Amino acid sequence: MRQRLNQRLLKRMFGSVLVLLACGMTVVSSYAQSPDAGSGPTKQQARDLVIGPEDSLDIVLLGSEELTKVWRVGATGDLNLPMVGRMHVAGCTVEQFEHDLNLKLVRYYKDPQLTVFISEFRSQPITVTGAVVKPGTTQLEGNRTLFDVIMRAGGPRDAGPAVTLARAGANGGIPWPGAKEDSNGYSVATFDLKEVMDGHSTAANIPIEPYDVVSLQEGKEQKMVHVVGEVYKPGSVELVTQNTVSLMKVLALAGGLTRGAAATKARIIHVGPDGSRSQPAIVNLKTIMNGKALDLELTAGDILIVPPASGLKTSIEALGMSAATTSIWIGLLATL
Repeated sequence: MRQRLNQRLLKRMFGSVLVLLACGMTVVSSYAQSPDAGSGPTKQQARDLVIGPEDSLDIVLLGSEELTKVWRVGATGDLNLPMVGRMHVAGCTVEQFEHDLNLKLVRYYKDPQLTVFISEFRSQPITVTGAVVKPGTTQLEGNRTLFDVIMRAGGPRDAGPAVTLARAGANGGIPWPGAKEDSNGYSVATFDLKEVMDGHSTAANIPIEPYDVVSLQEGKEQKMVHVVGEVYKPGSVELVTQNTVSLMKVLALAGGLTRGAAATKARIIHVGPDGSRSQPAIVNLKTIMNGKALDLELTAGDILIVPPASGLKTSIEALGMSAATTSIWIGLLATL
């Protein structure tokens, strides 16, 4: 009889250990597979994490299959657990909740062997947009800085000199001297990206709060060549991977010359980044198309103007434009 009781006890203990190991492996696996595993929380940091609505908690109680499972916190921040009933857990750290739950379980277990983990965050979204490798919305998962969240998004990519942080007024103002409140009640601050990416500066260590939005300014300027006038598809060609494009390719992308084009009287004007304009250069497209003259290479800021055969009209006087814009409007106003 005693031997049978011992066998049952051993079997029960062995089953409980398997459950504990399985749950422990699940938690370890979730950190190991995380793209941020290298910067994941330490054991104490994991216990200091704050629980929020919709988060998932992995509760492991030795000897209780009923309680040992993953539990989702309700939208109100409550958990409804077997034996202990409803508990409000939102706002508690993992360590606080584990302590409170342990006190309730002593009514049913002499020495509760309890462990709690946050297995999934859903209550602390942050958004990183703009010139980063992986823009999008992720979970904050503990205490993070401005530098941390940019690096978690893959770091800057073709970024400009500035990064902006926006925070809902309900979460308090951003602790930065230049922070201002916008018309929607958000606290907004702009930082020098180079200073933030230093990693050790005051700007780098600005704490991030749930629902913050971090935006990195796009630094890559569009490199455009424009064609207007007597072509079938006037418009712009972006130089994505190269610094030049052939004149014949631009014409081909524009659908070619119309029947009314003055092919021998085309003009090329270059507009610099500061809006300065070159003198128009006359180009005989006919000789180039017939192979009797070399093709030309156009660079960013060049504008090819193909006039009508009935009269050459250009907008040289009207080219008050900047290369920082993404499109250029040209009116054919003045007669040459």
